[in-house]
Amino acid sequence: MKIFYLSDKNVYEPKEIPEKEIAPKALPSGKLGGYFRHHFLLEVEEKVFMLKDMIALAKVFNTEFAAYTQDGKLYIKKGEAPDLDAGIAGYVKIPATATMLVHVHPAFKSYRAHLSMDLAVPTPDTEAIVDYEFTIIAYRNGEVFNAKNPDGSYISLSAGDPHWPPFLSHTSNYNVEVDIR
Repeated sequence: MKIFYLSDKNVYEPKEIPEKEIAPKALPSGKLGGYFRHHFLLEVEEKVFMLKDMIALAKVFNTEFAAYTQDGKLYIKKGEAPDLDAGIAGYVKIPATATMLVHVHPAFKSYRAHLSMDLAVPTPDTEAIVDYEFTIIAYRNGEVFNAKNPDGSYISLSAGDPHWPPFLSHTSNYNVEVDIR
């Protein structure tokens, strides 16, 4: 499967990935993939959603996906499609009365340039970004709480970190859940 991802230069690059990297539930022929072909928003009744499914959906549709809450309900939203030729990233717009929890950036490594739009918006609550390598980046009011690698990419927070987002379960990378029960 061919996907596109943001490089360290903040432009889209193509990459071939094996089908096994896509969670089965998110494949275009699967339940969620089929749903998001025709809808941009899904209310998650049980208020739990696996980050690996959101990452798989982002790979399938080559755009961001986000989990947010509004009126005590959990929603998953497909972002606007990116302009791959111009290198303009897709984005997810949520209602002003909603609270963003976590969104997926279509990148294998996350750099500060990838976060410029996110950090420009005041966020009194901790929000999280996750990339294709399950790097969990936490930020609030323009401050990123993650350390960086020598190449400038962010290092994932560990579940014991004091800035770990409260809505994420404390399990290993691949099995992290968004949970607002």
